[in-house]
Amino acid sequence: MRAWALAVLLAGCAAPSEVDRLLRQNEASLRSERPLAAGLLLRCAPNEAEIMLDGVLQGTCEDFAQRLLEMSDEGHRVEVRRAGFLTYEAQVAPGHARTMLEVTLARAR
Repeated sequence: MRAWALAVLLAGCAAPSEVDRLLRQNEASLRSERPLAAGLLLRCAPNEAEIMLDGVLQGTCEDFAQRLLEMSDEGHRVEVRRAGFLTYEAQVAPGHARTMLEVTLARAR
């Protein structure tokens, strides 16, 4: 909860010194929390498809079904590819969030 929102909630129910103490405690806990990494979890068919991030091989979809493919919050090019299938391409900008990408590759003709 943002410090100002906490102050608004507490303003009517606590003495000013108590509000100040709670705000300082809240700000300290926010600084000490480790931010979540931004990135992708992938669900693919076929599961053995390779994952390319900005042209660099990262592993297979299977590798990132349970483990996050971490990336910065700016835009990235993601490719999912496998021999005998059409390549899937997407521009991904996760921001500060974790995102799920589900891909089913179509067979090449």
